[in-house]
Amino acid sequence: MILSVLFWDFIFDIRVAKISQQLEENLHAGHGVIFSCTLEAEPYHGSGDKIKLPPSSFVELNERGAFDKGPLQISLPSLREEGAGKEQYRMTHAGLMEFTEEESSVALPPHTWSNLFPARTLKSSMVEVRYVWLPKGTYAKLFSDIPEHKAVLETSLQCWEI
Repeated sequence: MILSVLFWDFIFDIRVAKISQQLEENLHAGHGVIFSCTLEAEPYHGSGDKIKLPPSSFVELNERGAFDKGPLQISLPSLREEGAGKEQYRMTHAGLMEFTEEESSVALPPHTWSNLFPARTLKSSMVEVRYVWLPKGTYAKLFSDIPEHKAVLETSLQCWEI
């Protein structure tokens, strides 16, 4: 009996420690702002990496002072399906376009959708939406896979009048 109680106390302490660690990581990632919700992902036709959230997210982010921290950046990990391995777990970051989506859903542009859900049949398209603070980039290295990039650029700029 005593061993059973000690065992369950030990398990409880481990769970509390994990929850405390997760809370600390979320506070650090958001520079003091914690915002996390699980929403159903829906694709929309657009370009870029900007997502649409429901109006209730605006209220919650505003109350927590996220708008005072600079541009909103969102972390989007896809939720694992039952029996899915690590290779099926995907994550990306996105900016925020507007707060006009229906409640309990998040609208993703095609590029963001394909990063999270690459060509597989979905049973669920649920994502966890988390506020994160990302530092400004200081370096970018660009590669071109177009063999004649100068000719392509000149051709595409010919339609513009100077």
